Amino acid sequence: MSETKGEYMVNGQDHILLNDLKEQATKLKNKISNNSKKINNPVLVTSTISNLEFFIENLRD
Repeated sequence: MSETKGEYMVNGQDHILLNDLKEQATKLKNKISNNSKKINNPVLVTSTISNLEFFIENLRD
């Protein structure tokens, strides 16, 4: 079964992939936060990933 969200078509398989993508984005954000001294602008990086998580969440719902 598929549903339309804006311009995007999301089906069951896409939903699983989006869940995995969101989980990977969250793990990446946590790793960056834990190693922020090694990154020039960690706030920019983590906020960009947060925006990606929000976008993924909107596609899933």
